[in-house]
Amino acid sequence: MQQKEGISHSGKPICLTQSIGRMKMDKTQYYVKMSTELVTFLGKALPHRTSRIEAYTDLLNEQMKMLEIDFEGGKSVPFLFTILDLSERWDWSRPTVMRFLDSLSRMGAIKVKKCQDGTLINVLNISQDTP
Repeated sequence: MQQKEGISHSGKPICLTQSIGRMKMDKTQYYVKMSTELVTFLGKALPHRTSRIEAYTDLLNEQMKMLEIDFEGGKSVPFLFTILDLSERWDWSRPTVMRFLDSLSRMGAIKVKKCQDGTLINVLNISQDTP
């Protein structure tokens, strides 16, 4: 199933749904609650580079891999990346990656914790539903 978007003009959260059955997770679906502020932020294009929505989707996909390991009532296990890894992966500068993660963190979309081996990232507002 592809992503579905609902647009709310009242400023209420928007939900994206992505089936990750292709990851052999028994048709489990995860829902991500997004504010209109976040949708607007992600919708801004970056010329000739990975878009913000593509980068956010990449973070979601990494988080979903971790959900295979552990999912306890909406609490998900963080995943580890270095800023350099994300910079190379998205073809962005390191300062751009740091600003992007900081913006997502300020909007409540992710939690970021710097550690010795890199950056722990936890995508927030994910809920689980099994059809």
